[in-house]
Amino acid sequence: MVSPDFAELQHSLTEVSETVHRLERRFAAAESPTEKADIELLLSFFKGAKQNEQNKIELHKLDGKMEQLRYAISDPERYVPPLPPPSLSGSAYYHGSPLSLADAASRPQRDLESAEQRKLQLEGAITRWQDDLPEWGKIIKPALARLGAEYQLSVSEEGTRPPDDQDTKDVSNHGGGVAAPITDRRAAVDAYIVEVFEKTGKRIRRTDIWKMAKYKTRTEFERWQRNDAKNSNKTAHENFTRILTDKPHLK
Repeated sequence: MVSPDFAELQHSLTEVSETVHRLERRFAAAESPTEKADIELLLSFFKGAKQNEQNKIELHKLDGKMEQLRYAISDPERYVPPLPPPSLSGSAYYHGSPLSLADAASRPQRDLESAEQRKLQLEGAITRWQDDLPEWGKIIKPALARLGAEYQLSVSEEGTRPPDDQDTKDVSNHGGGVAAPITDRRAAVDAYIVEVFEKTGKRIRRTDIWKMAKYKTRTEFERWQRNDAKNSNKTAHENFTRILTDKPHLK
């Protein structure tokens, strides 16, 4: 079973990766040198954010590995390493081979020391990224202003065409009272995330928004964000709109 913290880390990495992919598609379609330069700058930022999320995931896995190694050191006679998953390196599991008492006393200790060094490297990289965020905010602000609020999601999944008629929904039954493109809500969320980053230096995620609205899962938020006509929910619309209007993450 995947722990809630690890699931959140994976979800955050997915979100940042999708943003990088959208920006790469937009960069390929851009014709203006100025627009290309702006997108390239944003790509540098979001690739850094992606690496930061990857570092957090590696650090999370490393903590589990170190726990196993400490167990091996404390009770070498009972420790029998499990077989490694096919997708992972077997080095942490000693290739699934039972250890001799001599090896159990030495190899886990050496690996633990190596893991501790790697942990320090990851923690340092994560701290440096957090420290650099305010400066990044100043650097990318002009590019964001030129590209517009929906810079992250203006490119459709199929390519660079604008949304067609099927992408436009009537949201009057959600309490909005007007017809709006399906990308508007996503763009509004993106604009809010950027605003929080610019004004506070803090990078919030979509998870922070639906949790602020007192939801325990992301289901209603994702339905609202994509303007799901089959699962419309007026209460959810009011709750998430209130977050974007009141801007609690700025207070």
